[in-house]
Amino acid sequence: RPPRSTLFPYTSLFRSSIALCNNIQFIRSQIPASTKILLPVKADSYGHGSLACSFAAKFGGADYLGVDHISEGMLLRQYGMDLPILVLGPCTPSDFAYFVEYQLTAAITDLRTAVAFDQFLGETGTECKAHLAIDTGMNRYGFDAEDFNNIRAALSLKHLKFEGMFTHLATADMPGNPKTEIQIQRFTRLVESKIGRASCRERV
Repeated sequence: RPPRSTLFPYTSLFRSSIALCNNIQFIRSQIPASTKILLPVKADSYGHGSLACSFAAKFGGADYLGVDHISEGMLLRQYGMDLPILVLGPCTPSDFAYFVEYQLTAAITDLRTAVAFDQFLGETGTECKAHLAIDTGMNRYGFDAEDFNNIRAALSLKHLKFEGMFTHLATADMPGNPKTEIQIQRFTRLVESKIGRASCRERV
């Protein structure tokens, strides 16, 4: 190990699985029983260890896990994780078969992908759970929150089984930023609309 530098000191990180379980149980006690808890474990749980955090989350009472890329979900399945896993990043046609094989939940970001995935499922006689990714202001990917025609068209597909929808808050780490409230309002309007109520069987 090289000598410790005063300019670039080492950083130590300690993770407590017990504390993670306790935190999830506390959150559960503060929200309605019908509301589900999704714990993001993407990017190796930001360096905390995705496997350890995922199993701690399961025993703590989390309902879902969230990952960014399909390979992260596949790894968790290979190690025996049986919680529902939502792949938050966009999916591509090369991923379709793996979503089915590993029983992962897809984030559908546009109508073209939705139609192609649904066609694949029909041709292979399979189904896949999915959530709609809604763009309320992050401007990265997802259906525009006011694009009711394309959202309705995606939800009408036969083989993709939509459980709900989600959005990404661009400034959630900036307390008091008005953009966050604007995004929440846009998402809430969609969720509480007739289209939203029809798609959101789960609240996560």
